[in-house]
Amino acid sequence: MSTAATFEVPFLLGMMRLHEEPALHAPARLADWIEARLDEGHDWFDHADIYGDRQGEALFGAALGARPGLADRVRVVTKASIVTPERDASAHRVKHYDSSPAYLARAIDGSLARAR
Repeated sequence: MSTAATFEVPFLLGMMRLHEEPALHAPARLADWIEARLDEGHDWFDHADIYGDRQGEALFGAALGARPGLADRVRVVTKASIVTPERDASAHRVKHYDSSPAYLARAIDGSLARAR
């Protein structure tokens, strides 16, 4: 008899290139797509604030807003801490990581705002 615990690892659908798919930019169309994934048993969606320079989160949020009740059915993982050269406020304009509490708090607030 095995004493090893078993558990399911969730399958995450990566949203890194969502902004590159014009057919899914309309909120109702993306909501249909999300709902189809949920019907298939996929409820985890992977985001990051750098995906499409924040467009991925905004598109996903618009879709959730277009379909009442859909947000209650999805699980979202999002990441932050990469500062792209375009968003680097210093004179150096380089890609770097910022995991300071202040930066992460702003990133979380921004991700939540885009998801609504």
